[in-house]
Amino acid sequence: MDLLRHAQAFVAVADEESFTGGAEACGLPQPVLSRRVAALERKLGGRLLERGPRGARLTPLGRHLLPFSRDLVARGEYLTEAARAYLLDDVRAALPDYADPRSLAELRRQLSAAGVHLVFDEVPPHRRESELAEGRLQLALTPAPIDRAHLRVPLGAATAGRHPRGRRVHLSALRADPGSAQPPPRLLILPEEDVPHVRDLLVQDAYSAGLGRDQVLVGVVTAEALTAVHERGDVLVCAEVEAARHELVFRELVPQVARGYRLRYREDHPSGRVLAEAMPAAVQLVAAALGGQVIDR
Repeated sequence: MDLLRHAQAFVAVADEESFTGGAEACGLPQPVLSRRVAALERKLGGRLLERGPRGARLTPLGRHLLPFSRDLVARGEYLTEAARAYLLDDVRAALPDYADPRSLAELRRQLSAAGVHLVFDEVPPHRRESELAEGRLQLALTPAPIDRAHLRVPLGAATAGRHPRGRRVHLSALRADPGSAQPPPRLLILPEEDVPHVRDLLVQDAYSAGLGRDQVLVGVVTAEALTAVHERGDVLVCAEVEAARHELVFRELVPQVARGYRLRYREDHPSGRVLAEAMPAAVQLVAAALGGQVIDR
């Protein structure tokens, strides 16, 4: 614990570039913080910080060890969070950020009635599985191929207007027009689709339809994607609830593609039994939140 406290003091001073600012950030008297930094320097065998008229500066050793110190502080915070969640029966849940909050409120209400406090967190789809395995999450909606999924979320094409025309958007309609001076629309794939069973199918379909490689953008963050949809007429691949939230026109995408998800939980958590009993209802509520359908097995 001393090493962790000393590392926290060092990181605070480095961030604030001041012992005074570091002490305020840590909520400590400055002499206490200074003693902790000095103890860490003795432990590591060299000076980490130099005092100057304009504050504190990192020494070469300090610059080298600062990333390791940040990692130690972060791991200490993870340890504290994991212990708190376990002892207080908090259930940290990771669901896609486009979920309808009304359905999530009902899910939390039902679990709260069973004595479980549900806390939502935003975790990218590619990290949900690992954070669940490491115990940082207790409930997570993880990407899965449709044949192994609990629920299916159909995807479509969202645009800022009616172009391309029609009730459906065929990928072939996005091909570059040699006679046009306007750049062709791009197909924008969000991080939620940046998993093999969705991304690879979308990319393969796009290339098979004749789209150029510069027309398919993978892992575009939501803010950039929405801006490009309005700015240059790009086509966003998303769920219908996402398009509605951002007031975009949503149409079926041809060929069709869907997200697949599994709702998983930590069986070894104190709330594991309650979560197991709540799974059927929870899957239904999560499907409603995402505009998806439960897959009967």
